[in-house]
Amino acid sequence: MSVTALLGMVVLSGCGGPPEAGPAADGTDYTACEDGACEVAVSEPMDRVIGAPHEGMATLTITAVIEDGIEFEVAQSESTSSGSLSGICESTITANSMFSTCFDEGVLPEPAPWQGELVVQLLGMNDGAAVLRLAVN
Repeated sequence: MSVTALLGMVVLSGCGGPPEAGPAADGTDYTACEDGACEVAVSEPMDRVIGAPHEGMATLTITAVIEDGIEFEVAQSESTSSGSLSGICESTITANSMFSTCFDEGVLPEPAPWQGELVVQLLGMNDGAAVLRLAVN
């Protein structure tokens, strides 16, 4: 496992191409994210508030779906962080930082965000769409 840490900069994470994923549990029903947890397929840019808005968090924007993952941006109270995910990786974003963790193989564990964290996991690609698991606390 490798970890990359940063504060409000660009993150490029990846451990090879992502695995082929099955269909997302919530499909393209992005309203499923309103309760703070969802698994959705994203095939084009989108903006989404994940869970109830709280201090330090704002909007997750998928800026691009690329061949092997996503490029994204998170607008927070007074800053914007951006990055990309490919491979079997997750990014954890807070009001002050963002870090990514990549796994060499296997399945990502269920996200368990701490208070004020947003976790974005790339589960893989399915028919040109990124299958993402999102969770906020």
